[in-house]
Amino acid sequence: MTRRVFAATFLAALLGVLAAAPTLAGGWAQASIDPATTPGDDDTPTIVVFGLLQHGVTPVDFGSATVSAFDPASGETVEADARPLRNGRWSAELRLRPGATWRLTIQHTQLQVAAAADMTLTTGPALGASAVSGAAANVGLLAVLIGAAFVPLLVGGSLLLALWRRPPANRHDVATQPR
Repeated sequence: MTRRVFAATFLAALLGVLAAAPTLAGGWAQASIDPATTPGDDDTPTIVVFGLLQHGVTPVDFGSATVSAFDPASGETVEADARPLRNGRWSAELRLRPGATWRLTIQHTQLQVAAAADMTLTTGPALGASAVSGAAANVGLLAVLIGAAFVPLLVGGSLLLALWRRPPANRHDVATQPR
């Protein structure tokens, strides 16, 4: 009986890892804002240039992409379609209000895009300069993918350990039974 429980738990953990494998293998891309991003002012749009790498390696030049900018202070959202340049670089023109910090999100029609949640663009009212950040989110994506693969193993291992340490429910000790 114990061997059957052990085998069933092991198989359940293995199936959980196999179910997470498409996440590790499949459709995701890594986004990063290019330094060529130029801020606009009241008269000219902000040109957001970004790169998309499938699995963090292969340039993405297929499908279509959209850039969304959200200003948490005002709640304003601006969205624009991006056009591919080449070698995984894309460009989008957004009319962003100067003097705000915009949180950028990039969506792709065929791929899940990572690192977009932490990308920000700050436009200065008089300076006309921008500060772009977002590289730290790449580590977060890797942590999520590894976690998706190992959570089923941890659950299965914990279940096995609990079953292994638990004494059988119907064990009869001959020495303590009344005669």
